Amino acid sequence: MENIHKILLPECLTSAKKKLKLTSMLLLSLLLLSSSLVAQNKSMIKGLVVDDTNQPLIGATVIIKDIKNSGVITDANGQFTLSVPEGKKALVISYIGYKTQEVNIPDNRFVKVRLSDNSLNMDEVVVVGYGKQKKASIVGSIAQTSGKVLERTGGVSSLGEALTGNLPGIIAVHLFSLMASNVR
Repeated sequence: MENIHKILLPECLTSAKKKLKLTSMLLLSLLLLSSSLVAQNKSMIKGLVVDDTNQPLIGATVIIKDIKNSGVITDANGQFTLSVPEGKKALVISYIGYKTQEVNIPDNRFVKVRLSDNSLNMDEVVVVGYGKQKKASIVGSIAQTSGKVLERTGGVSSLGEALTGNLPGIIAVHLFSLMASNVR
């Protein structure tokens, strides 16, 4: 019986090693083939977005035309890099206060886009604590302060108290709840 184990065990191990090598090579080949197919379907586009004075626009949106959620924003130098599927020929570039522009992707895969000012469509917008409104529709006063002014009002326990006395028309009311006294 020991002789059978001595003969069959090495034979089984050799057969198992060959099958494992073959399976590993097959999986590796499939992985490489699929990654090369994916890589062939897209190409990298680089570009620069500037304004009328040739200054870079930081945070401009660059999207592939007709593809949702396909965009990037420009970096601190106005540059971007975008992976574009084959067959797509146009990019759409937009930035607040500038006219949106559609550009064709050139063969050299580098795009320089100059956005022009669109100040005619800009209305003054005021950001309020619960949303946004046009400046003309606000009934009441508009005031402005800075963090340095608020820092000078030491000894207060809330932002409302810090604003009282520093901005005209601000009245802070601090309400206590009877329920809060029971919290342990």
